[in-house]
Formats: sequence, structure tokens, C-alpha cells
Amino acid sequence: MTATAETGTVSNDGKANDDSGRFVAARARKWLAPLPAPAAAPAATMPVIDLSGDTPGFPVAPHIIAAAANALDRGETHYTHRPGILPLRQALANHFAEDERIAYDPAHEILISSGGQEGLYVATQMLVAPGDDVLLADPCYSAYHDAIRLAGGNVIAVPLSPENGFVPTAAMLAATVTPATRLLVLVSPGNPTGAVISRDEMERIAAFAVAHDLHVLFDETYKAFTFDGATHTNIAVMPGMRERTITVGSFSKAYAMPGWRVGYVIGDARLLNPITDLKLALSICSAAVAQWAAFAALDGPQGSITVAHREIATRRAALLPALAAMGLPHHDPQGGYYVFADIRGTGRSSQECATRFFADAGIRVLPGDAFGQGGEGFVRFSLTAPAADITAAMHRLAPLVSTLMGDHA
Repeated sequence: MTATAETGTVSNDGKANDDSGRFVAARARKWLAPLPAPAAAPAATMPVIDLSGDTPGFPVAPHIIAAAANALDRGETHYTHRPGILPLRQALANHFAEDERIAYDPAHEILISSGGQEGLYVATQMLVAPGDDVLLADPCYSAYHDAIRLAGGNVIAVPLSPENGFVPTAAMLAATVTPATRLLVLVSPGNPTGAVISRDEMERIAAFAVAHDLHVLFDETYKAFTFDGATHTNIAVMPGMRERTITVGSFSKAYAMPGWRVGYVIGDARLLNPITDLKLALSICSAAVAQWAAFAALDGPQGSITVAHREIATRRAALLPALAAMGLPHHDPQGGYYVFADIRGTGRSSQECATRFFADAGIRVLPGDAFGQGGEGFVRFSLTAPAADITAAMHRLAPLVSTLMGDHA
């Protein structure tokens, strides 16, 4: 059997035709290449409205900042216990036991990482061996591709369907699994699509993973933000999944702490031990002050999440009807703070639309193909600006979209 991977090909013996070393060299050549010409700037009289970012811009709660200041006053500026301060790991264990109904030993099954991205990287390096195939949704956040390739693995794209809201299903996974598949990466809520995997579908995916003896890397970074009755379900709670699942998460989104760089990696000690070893080799431990701030975030008042959730809901209410009114189909995202809008009716590519939105209307969005081949024909709007700015952006964008569609008719 020969399958085509998103970033290379897989031969009959399951070995990649190019190794991770060549991938690193190729990336280096790309970074050293001359930068492309910048997109044409919008008119000077038109202030740019940025709907392309990854953080909503909310302030950090005062009690979190106070905890950081108190940690500095106490002299918490040295190495911590290597896997992270025990109070933070205990708070995470309590959270998982209470909210996700999964019991973990804080001493041996919870690792504090320097942000969710480091957690993703170290987990992938330990779960993927050279030549392994990894099932990964398409479209998805590009960091997963890079981590898999750096481990010497092959990305096997699982094409998502806009018709079902870009939700990965067990049937889709069964259609793409190969004999060399060893890992499944799941992200719920998803970026860029906002898709949330339902509990029923998660049960079917869990049965699929058990039947194929797969490990699962589950990213729950956006779990604090679900809408329209959707609920967050961690696959590790399903029968047979705790021992084969590694969960990665972050304090960046829920607690508005992207610059503090605190994340977590949680899983059965058998899987977590080698992941912890690699984390220690990379960065020894995560910043002490940031860990104490994260402990305060998790252990203290949660009102800031409620306020952030309400504000994102307000921004959704400004964006979604406006997109529908201008004829840009979209799936109403059930989680996160992104909207993946279908621009195929304009007759332009994702890159062309993003460029025109910026040059002609001063609106920054991300082209869908930045998230894989499955994102072509879409652009990602981020709910990272106040509702008034989103409304202003839609007023600017509507006549441009009408012109683009009229030109294509």
C-alpha cells in the first residue's frame, strides 16, 4: 500500500522518503531565502483592523499578577522541581478529577511545560518514531505538522468536510489509517475551524484508537470557550483510553496569559516519563514566577473566564450574521474564537482573498491554506478585536465581497 502524506510520501514499508534531518535543512533554507514582497498597504486614511491574531487581548486578572509579584518578593526566581511546582500540578490534578472525571497522580503524571507549544513538541518527539504515520486533521494548526516531521514521522492528512462543520469522525479516520499508523492527533475545540467533537463521536473515535492500538495526543487548549450547547470531552475519559492518551493544554487562552508561557502535559506515567526527560533536556524547568501565577489562575477566582466568554460571544454575534449577509458561508464555530469562512464564491484563492481584504479594505485575515491543503477556499477570521471594530470591518468588507462575487459571476 502506498499513501500520500501531507508533507511527503510513504512507501510500502511505511518509511518516509525524506527524513527529519532533511526537513530541518529545508526549513532552514526557507528561512534564509529572501522575504517575499509585502502585500500592498491599504490607503493611509484606512486604519487596519486585525482579525488574524491568536489572542483576544483580554487583561490578565489582578489576582494572577499579584501572585506573580508575591512570588518575586519571596525570591521564587530559581529552578523549580523539574516537572513543575507541586501546588500547580496538584491543582491540575484536582481540576481533571472534578471537571473531566479523570484521576492523575500529580507527582508522576503531570508535567508543566513552557507553554502549550513546548508541550506539543516534547510529547510528539516521544510518541513518534522515525517512519511512523500520524493521523492529523486537515485543515489544522501548522505546528503539529512541524513537530511530527521533526520526529521523523509522516503526516497522514485526514480531510475534514465543511458539510459536517469540519468535525473529524471515526469513519474519516478509518478511511485514512495505514498499517504504519501509531499516533492520532486530536484537537477539540479546533483551530482554525472551531469544531468541537461531541461525546458520542469521541466514543467512536476511542473505539477506533483501541482497535488500531494507537496512542492519542489530545490538545484541549481552547476548552474554556464552547458555545451553542457544545460541551468539552477529553478522549482520555473513554474506556481503554487513559493509558494511551497524552493531553496537552495551556494557560494562554483561558487566562489571557500567552506571554507567561505556561502549559501542561498530562498522561499515564509510562508515557509521561520519557516526555518529561526531553522537557528537562530542553529547558530544565518552566519559569518559576509564571508557574506561581498559573497556580493562582487555576486555584483562584474564575470570573475572568466568564467575562472573556461573554465578550467572545458578543463578538461572534457581530461577525456571524454579517458574514451570512454578504454571502460568505461558514460553520458557526462551537468552540474557540475563530470563524472559517468559505470564499470560493469569489472565484479567488485563499491567498488572493486575504490579500484583497487587506489591500482594499484594510482587514487582516489568515488564508485558509496556511492550515493545510484542506483550508484552500476559506479564510480565518479571529474574534480578537472588540465587537465595534468587527462591525466596522464588516461594513468595509461587504462591498468588496460583493464586487469579487460579481466579477466571478
